[in-house]
Amino acid sequence: MAQIHRQTQILLIFSLFCGSFQATGSEENKQEANNSIAEGKAFYQENVSPKFAQNGCMKCHARGYIRPNISYESMLRRLAIGDSAENNVLIYKIGNVRSFSLNIPNHPGGQRCATIDAEPCKTVRQWWAIEFGIARTNK
Repeated sequence: MAQIHRQTQILLIFSLFCGSFQATGSEENKQEANNSIAEGKAFYQENVSPKFAQNGCMKCHARGYIRPNISYESMLRRLAIGDSAENNVLIYKIGNVRSFSLNIPNHPGGQRCATIDAEPCKTVRQWWAIEFGIARTNK
């Protein structure tokens, strides 16, 4: 009986010990995710948004004139639909790529990037790598 009691104590101590590592790991993961979000948002505000403004995107997408508005959250949702920096809804839209028909453009405002290496596509691709690149390539 004493042997069972001792084994139970050891298992209890072991599970508490393992649980503390799990909690620490999850806190580290949460902090890492928060840092990634902060880094992505800062990059968007400092680099992507100014490129959109220089490209004339704000003429139509400012203050709700045409949706979507050009905000971090709105653009991030479009950036997330796809599996790479070159293959996502935001690049397709501003590059005017993948229209259903030649007569119906994907982006009524026209092709905003001559190539994906031109601005603002170049900076949007860099932003994708910050937001998703590491996490998706490690899977």
